[in-house]
Amino acid sequence: MGKIRVKALGNEENEKEQRRRDAVRREKKKALSEGSVETEKPVEEKKPVAKKVGSEQKGEATEQAVQKKLKKKFEKKKEIVQGRSSRYQELKKFVDPKKFYPLPEAITIVKSTDKAHFAESVEAHVNLRKTAKELGLKGAVKKKASTKNKDTKEVEEPKETMKIVYEKKFPIAHVLVGKTSETESELQEKITRLMKLIGTTNITKVTITSTMGPGVKVALV
Repeated sequence: MGKIRVKALGNEENEKEQRRRDAVRREKKKALSEGSVETEKPVEEKKPVAKKVGSEQKGEATEQAVQKKLKKKFEKKKEIVQGRSSRYQELKKFVDPKKFYPLPEAITIVKSTDKAHFAESVEAHVNLRKTAKELGLKGAVKKKASTKNKDTKEVEEPKETMKIVYEKKFPIAHVLVGKTSETESELQEKITRLMKLIGTTNITKVTITSTMGPGVKVALV
């Protein structure tokens, strides 16, 4: 009886285990079947593709807008340069960019390049050995005003006041000397006085120009 009972119990346990395994297999099969059905469904890729295309189109449109803006800006700048170049190139024929002219001759050239319908300003741009601060260019020069990048100085003169603008970070000075309507001797006197004031030993190059004309290099000797 004991053996029969053990066998019966063993058979019963085996049957239960078999049923459990069958149930597990059915569940797996069902899951696989459902998964295969889902995977077999036609995938609609239109939406993501459309989204990607839309994004690309938007990017292309933005890039085209930027390129169009840059092109317009370039063409505008080109027009400005070309509009100025014809006159400017014509004036440059009077000047040899490699030559340093004696002061009287340089002034004559500057006055001859005044083709505007008004008396243009005559400017002097002075290159220094060092910055004004390093050279200690003070003395008769007193501070009038200050900006972020430049100091505006005023020079005490018995007849008139001459402004010198020194670059803070660069060894350059800018001076409004006078007008093209003044005589050559008057302009020569002012520029000579300016060079003496700054100190010829502190100067490496002097370029004079009218408001709309080319620069003319001045010989220091």
